[in-house]
Amino acid sequence: MCCDLKNFFLASSMERLEYMKVPIKYFPKDIIDRYDLTTLSTASDTVYIRVKKGMYGLKNAALLAYNHLVNNLKNDGYKPVLNCPGIWMHETRRTWFCLCVDDSGVKYFSKEDADHLLNSLRKHYTISTDWNGHNYYGLQIDWVMSTYPCLITSPGSFTSSNMQCHRIRAIRLMCTGLQLMDATHSMWQRQTKVLC
Repeated sequence: MCCDLKNFFLASSMERLEYMKVPIKYFPKDIIDRYDLTTLSTASDTVYIRVKKGMYGLKNAALLAYNHLVNNLKNDGYKPVLNCPGIWMHETRRTWFCLCVDDSGVKYFSKEDADHLLNSLRKHYTISTDWNGHNYYGLQIDWVMSTYPCLITSPGSFTSSNMQCHRIRAIRLMCTGLQLMDATHSMWQRQTKVLC
């Protein structure tokens, strides 16, 4: 199963406020009129904005979102796996998930376990789910167990080969990293065929 955390980077509160300077020309006319921004602008036609929550483009937005997720899920028994960035597990259930930006690939053993994770996430985020696990991080995953555990393809084109390699690494992490847990917590790796 895959799930997407909507507005993941926008939901986290900041420990201390930050400020940014934005030229007034970047605001739509209706916003300028509604908040009377011309009276608040400086001589250089800029407006100072107080930032209270994470937002796109903020340098520490990813760290804020991560810390917010840790705090939100710890009461429900989920925690990040040490030395495995992006991999999360439950303390007593056999549920694991791989988080890459705002997409999660989930390994679960019962519908009840999957629902527990989804309900934990829904307390704090708006989420969408793909129970078949076909869409993860912008790539298409087909689970063809007869030849390979999964076949990964790109439905569109990538903007750069660097982005393509980054996405492929994320998919490999999901496909192999979620295999971390067996009875002895040993790691084993499955072959994954990537077509781009």
